[in-house]
Amino acid sequence: MSNVSLTPRAPSQYAAMLVGVLMLAVALPYAISMSQLEVGERGIAPAIARHEAALRFFPDSTTLANLALLRVAAARTGNGTWVQAQTALEASLQQRPQDPLNWARLAYVYGEQKNESAIGPALARSISTGSYIPGFMQWRFLLGLTYWPHLNAAQKQLVAGQAILLWQTKPNDFIRLARMPAIALQIESVMQEYYPSEAPVFLQRRRPLRHTR
Repeated sequence: MSNVSLTPRAPSQYAAMLVGVLMLAVALPYAISMSQLEVGERGIAPAIARHEAALRFFPDSTTLANLALLRVAAARTGNGTWVQAQTALEASLQQRPQDPLNWARLAYVYGEQKNESAIGPALARSISTGSYIPGFMQWRFLLGLTYWPHLNAAQKQLVAGQAILLWQTKPNDFIRLARMPAIALQIESVMQEYYPSEAPVFLQRRRPLRHTR
């Protein structure tokens, strides 16, 4: 499959689009981390200390995975570094190599560190290891859009696959996403390039862009 040729836009338009996508992409991993572990921002450091102490006595994959979640949350809130988050995620994935959520988080962490060449492989591994929860697929799709220029053709194909799954399983949610001005043209380009048979119906449903709920 050939690469998507996105509609040319002015630098200010591209910057607005990128900021919008990044805002969406960074919100979910933080929310998932905190909701799964049920710790507030002030409780992150004590929770990290507890998990690290537990790992010294009894290393196990669940504790490693939870520590990785905490490290991502700590980096997000300025209470830790992205290098620490990366190290924790990589340690967890050595024990749980089929964990799609932590592969996606690792792609996100690579992005925060401007390690663009590492984003695509981690994101592709996340998609190939499964999990078809719509909210998770949407996050992976947004991550893919954010770092689209740094993905190769096969990785772009996988990201586009998240779009069609969202369109087929949660069309109303996908339409709401596709009506966001910051990413509307990019999603349109993906649908037209990768799923031309679906594009006419998608575009009919997507319009108008104004006065939508």
